[in-house]
Amino acid sequence: DQVLNRILEAARNVITHDIATITLDEEGHTRVVSYVGTEHEREFRMSSMTIDETPELAWMSANRKSLLVADLNNATISPMAKESGLRSYLGTPLVAANSVIGFINLFSVKPEHFTVDHAQRLELFALQAVAAIRNAQDHERAQERAAAEERERLARDLHDAVSQTLFSANVMAESLKRMDLDRPALDRGGQHAARIPPGRERGTARTADDLRGRERVPREQAQGPRHASGRRSRH
Repeated sequence: DQVLNRILEAARNVITHDIATITLDEEGHTRVVSYVGTEHEREFRMSSMTIDETPELAWMSANRKSLLVADLNNATISPMAKESGLRSYLGTPLVAANSVIGFINLFSVKPEHFTVDHAQRLELFALQAVAAIRNAQDHERAQERAAAEERERLARDLHDAVSQTLFSANVMAESLKRMDLDRPALDRGGQHAARIPPGRERGTARTADDLRGRERVPREQAQGPRHASGRRSRH
């Protein structure tokens, strides 16, 4: 909108007028996207015209040429303009890819104000307006594509994260299930190892006593030779 406003302000330097607008074609109806003037901006921005039902707009759309209206009292181009005291009109279509996408509209409070020379100059500004509009549209589409790609990336990341979480949960569930299935066998094995039959306990004690007896025998045998040698020494 700012770029289009600057184009209209530049046009005012070479074509004197009181109000200028840029309107775009939205499904056969005009919408004001840029306005430069001293008053009535709100009314102009709220106004809309059906292109096919407005003879002046329909003519420019069909012929791809500028149009001069010497006296708006005899035209249907803009009821709002006549109510605002505007008397003459100069318009040119905005053509992109061989299609009319909108119009530049100049209004003056003076009747028969605009000339053919003005029309030729306005067509040059129309080319600049078309370039600005197309750049803005390309930028908007690029942002939309970037936003769509970012949404797709986030969706993929979320899907991968959810899939990984579900996989981990399934693995954990299977592990716990196997542990529950193995627990009875482990419990039976532990109970069997903890219980020692009574006879086996006594057998274990006897074996320990036998081992302690065997340890004492060598000590007594070792002391015997020392007593014998002592007795021999006294003789």
